[in-house]
Amino acid sequence: MKKAKGEDAALRQENPSPKRQLKELKRINSLLSTLQDYAQKTHFALVLSPRGKVRIEWGEEVLRHYFGAVPDSLPPSPPPFLCPESYREFKTWWKRLLQGETASADFRVKTQPGKTCWIRAFGHPHWAQSGKKVSRITGNFQDITSQKETERALIESQARFEALFNAAPDLIYFKDKKGRYLLINEAFEQAFGLKKETILGKGDEDILPAELAAQCRRSDEEAVAKGKAVIKEEVLAKTNSQEIVFETIKAPIFSHDGSPMGLVGISRDITQRKEAEAALRSLVKEKETLLKEIHHRVKNNMQVISSLLSLQAQKLEDQKAVQALKECQERIHSMALVHDKLYQQEALHRIEFSSYLRSLATQLFHAYQVDASLIQLRVEAEEISLNLNTAIPCGLIVNELVTNALKHAFSPGEKGELVISLQRGQKEGFVLAVKDNGRGLPEDLNLKKPDTLGLEIVHILVNQLGGKLQVKVDGGTEFRITFGEQSPSLSKE
Repeated sequence: MKKAKGEDAALRQENPSPKRQLKELKRINSLLSTLQDYAQKTHFALVLSPRGKVRIEWGEEVLRHYFGAVPDSLPPSPPPFLCPESYREFKTWWKRLLQGETASADFRVKTQPGKTCWIRAFGHPHWAQSGKKVSRITGNFQDITSQKETERALIESQARFEALFNAAPDLIYFKDKKGRYLLINEAFEQAFGLKKETILGKGDEDILPAELAAQCRRSDEEAVAKGKAVIKEEVLAKTNSQEIVFETIKAPIFSHDGSPMGLVGISRDITQRKEAEAALRSLVKEKETLLKEIHHRVKNNMQVISSLLSLQAQKLEDQKAVQALKECQERIHSMALVHDKLYQQEALHRIEFSSYLRSLATQLFHAYQVDASLIQLRVEAEEISLNLNTAIPCGLIVNELVTNALKHAFSPGEKGELVISLQRGQKEGFVLAVKDNGRGLPEDLNLKKPDTLGLEIVHILVNQLGGKLQVKVDGGTEFRITFGEQSPSLSKE
């Protein structure tokens, strides 16, 4: 049963109905009409007379389509619609056809007044019965204006790229995914003293020492692995063993499917910059050494002055004079300590003031032979760095206030506490405070016009800092100074 049905279907396919036959015929006629229309607008046939005249046998539609008119015949010389720059190409093409060769050529032709286009002509010669001469030529035209414009744009773009590529002072190169050089610019050739013919197609291991080649290969692999540009310093070597340092940017190149194709690299010679940096570092180191020596000598000179004052005090019998010289010594010590701290640390233009405060207070406690079991010292200071023009006045202020507290705040044998604090201000600047819980200030003391040298020095130094002094007497005495950092330039007298 199934076999019979299959035979009926095959029979109907072999003998289609008249309706299906008519439909298929219409389709074939439409296709033939389209092909004929295309042939009329693109194909031509030329007949060559024994006298050399060229008659258009078929192809009026082609000529009318491109040139708007159909001449009766064409001379063997370049036709009038051909642009002059295509004459030579036409003569070569025509000569090849007359020699019996199938040939094609591109011509620029005039279409309408002031307008031109490009065509590609394909020609096929046919020999006369005698077999000695070409008597007929058939072929077709193809409008390639868009293609030519695209080619011209590509050529211009390539020319601009090559001009920029080779004018760049930096080394620019492209590598494939195996690390072989595909393209290099003139700066690359000059840097290595090699012609591109000896570099293209080779890898770093072919033109560089093994160690340097491995270095370049690692940075290549890093750029591809990260999928983005990386910046590296690469040390390369010339043939005279002179090292040159390049700052190199390498970026991977990926194909349309995301797989790596290679990379592009741009290397800038920074050898002179590195040498200048090294020279600058050496100069800075030399200046730092000199500045350290200056701080050291200033400290030593201050110690000499302090020693002279101590020797002088030993010759005096007036205790007031001896006390005055001792206070001068402590002021000198406070300034010398700043220079000593600067000499001991790396930064020479700023001093970490919290450690300075601890050292200064400890030195004063020792100088005045304070019993640490009775008077406790507490330093509450943030890690704040001050420049020299700010640190020395602050150090002198602390010296005067701590000295004053140790001399007058506590009775002999009395227990107490001395607090030194340094904090950053709420908005700006700093707040320095010296506070004790001793007996307080005398009631008749005029803080605006003090009769003691120490407090007078404090007022002078607070004004020098452009600061504000506040005094609070409540279960002791607190001196609070608000100030800003001074300019690091030399003070004007």
